[in-house]
Amino acid sequence: MYYFGGSSILFAGLIASLAVWRWSEGSISVNTVATPRVEMFYWVAILFSQTLGTALGDWMADTNGLGYEAGAVVFAAGLAVVAAAYFYTKISHTLLFWAAFILTRPLGATLGDLLDKPHDQTR
Repeated sequence: MYYFGGSSILFAGLIASLAVWRWSEGSISVNTVATPRVEMFYWVAILFSQTLGTALGDWMADTNGLGYEAGAVVFAAGLAVVAAAYFYTKISHTLLFWAAFILTRPLGATLGDLLDKPHDQTR
């Protein structure tokens, strides 16, 4: 339950930071990071997305009982969906970038845990 609550708060913070950035600057594209003001928005979004990604990885692996291996598969599948959307839909590439950026964090966290935890803790 803790991971769900924490992930929800971090997700709300990420959405709020991206919304304020978009409202203030007109874009949330990383290609627009050229001024200290936009860089501040960027780093706040990075802070929330990094922490959210780690929390999501732990939530899927621990709380949902998937384990690290299955959790990694879930996030890899999510990245595959984002990649397919990039090539086969007209969904905003900026939105897809942020989705992929967020999904790489829990994928890395679950794979890292899979590789460094004792085998009996990985499932």
